[in-house]
Amino acid sequence: LYAQGAAYVAFACAQPGLFRLMFGGARSGGSRPEALCEASAAAYAVLAERVAALLPGEAAADEALRSWALVHGIAALVIDGLLGEAMRTDPQAAAALAGRLLRLEPIPG
Repeated sequence: LYAQGAAYVAFACAQPGLFRLMFGGARSGGSRPEALCEASAAAYAVLAERVAALLPGEAAADEALRSWALVHGIAALVIDGLLGEAMRTDPQAAAALAGRLLRLEPIPG
């Protein structure tokens, strides 16, 4: 599950345009294309299934949403350059950050 979160952030860094396309909101009052809705729903379903295997019922739904919100927020901050240029251009560093935050680990060193 931690690796999935780190991979989500690494993907956003490596493919920011595709990430924004998949998960961006509708623009100019229009709706998102069905294929994009399906792609983002499928990505979330993988997470929800993994969490459901670990936690019972309603706790799983809340934890899946919490986990997604955390990695999606990290990804958005990184690709928007709000965590610095070095982080934005290094998918492995961004993925490591996501891993630390998911585990609530302190910064090494």
